[in-house]
Amino acid sequence: MDEKQKNAPAVDAETLAAAVDAAVDAALDAALKAREDAREQEELKVKAARAEELEKELEALRAQTADAQPAKRLPGSTKEPEVHGTGTKAARIVVGSKFDFVGADELALGYLMIKAAGGDVSDQYRRALAEKAIEAGYRVRKPGGGYYKADELDHTTQTNYGAEWAATLWSSRRWEDARNQNLILPLFQQIDMPSGTFDIPASGTDPDIYKVPETTDESQLTFGAGNATPDTKIGTAKVTLTAAKLASRIGFSSELVEDSIVPLLPAFQGQAANAMAEAIDNVLLNGDTTTAATGNVNSDDAAPASTAKYLVFNGLRKLPLVTNTANAQDASGVPTLDLLRQTRALLPVRYHLRPNSLAWIVDASTYAKLRGLSEVVTLEKYGPNATVLTGELAKIDGIPIIVTAEMGLTEADGKISATASNNTKGQAVLVYRPGWMVGFRRRVTITSEFLPYYDSYQMYMSLRLAFASFNTEVAAVLYNITV
Repeated sequence: MDEKQKNAPAVDAETLAAAVDAAVDAALDAALKAREDAREQEELKVKAARAEELEKELEALRAQTADAQPAKRLPGSTKEPEVHGTGTKAARIVVGSKFDFVGADELALGYLMIKAAGGDVSDQYRRALAEKAIEAGYRVRKPGGGYYKADELDHTTQTNYGAEWAATLWSSRRWEDARNQNLILPLFQQIDMPSGTFDIPASGTDPDIYKVPETTDESQLTFGAGNATPDTKIGTAKVTLTAAKLASRIGFSSELVEDSIVPLLPAFQGQAANAMAEAIDNVLLNGDTTTAATGNVNSDDAAPASTAKYLVFNGLRKLPLVTNTANAQDASGVPTLDLLRQTRALLPVRYHLRPNSLAWIVDASTYAKLRGLSEVVTLEKYGPNATVLTGELAKIDGIPIIVTAEMGLTEADGKISATASNNTKGQAVLVYRPGWMVGFRRRVTITSEFLPYYDSYQMYMSLRLAFASFNTEVAAVLYNITV
């Protein structure tokens, strides 16, 4: 080894690896550029040969569509799309990359080799690999496992999920189904939560009150045991609100947005908001966190699905049916005014003597029975608000009646069976409204995003809320009602 070689600095492995990577990248870029240049030259020759033919075809199409309505545009477009071929669909925008001429197999092999060497690939490389894999017909796995399935997005040919709105001659006004929005939520006080778990101070036990004698002796002038008035304490408590999340994700194609006779995005957003409003009432009424094979008030004889919305927290029905069964009254027949009053009396006196702070929540079948009560059906017994005149029943003993579609029929024990045919009984829940609180950590948010690489939309809706009772005495139920 000569003197010059001895004095040459050593090259560390990291520097060498970087140099190799740079060389490989340079070689790949050069090869891809040469290949792309050759391809462009070939395409130019073909295009030059067909230029005159395409120009004539384009002029003919423009003449045919001169009086037609302009094509719909995707977000961000500022002019009418060019018309190509014999159709009327806009040209697809393609974003090129240096991996355009590398196949899916080569990209996959390169990915495995780079990862095996402890390296990583760029986001551009990952996108190219995913797109090439899809183009090659590979089955692509979802991030959470499992394979993508067909028809997961609303599109123009999928029955009940887009096809009905992608037609030629339709009214531009959408006919909406009847809604039963937020009848239960307004019953309760609501707050915005500054954190996911939020404690609310609550009153505890009251101080004791004593009969005491007149103070006559100096020995009584003490804070100890000699004082004529015994000491006592005022209790303190707290109620904890813990936010849970409700969410929904809807995917639909850009073709559906273009071809729908009604403005699709606001229509979908409005319908999604209505569904969330109904879901809020549902969980406030039916919430039950029980996941066992039996016992959940919404699925008494089968374990609920892990994504069932009523698992977010415990709601109104569970308190008297499970938590405090002393507040449950078995009707064992048709509802009567006496049974309703007995159920009301199950609440503490300080609650049931305040009708303006109470509310009955009933299912539609039970409401139909209540309208037939002899005490409210005739003019001489109920005055001008008799059901025989109005056809409706707003209050009983001064307590308002809330009829909701979120209250389903039940079994005889007041719980809902997973077998629908077993649910034949009605139910009436009496709530002390100030004894419950709703907390919002996140109000309803709806985000719609256009994904240009997939030519489709994703709409995501979510909400974080909590629900808690002051104690276990603030609700009662009349169950097993014959309807």
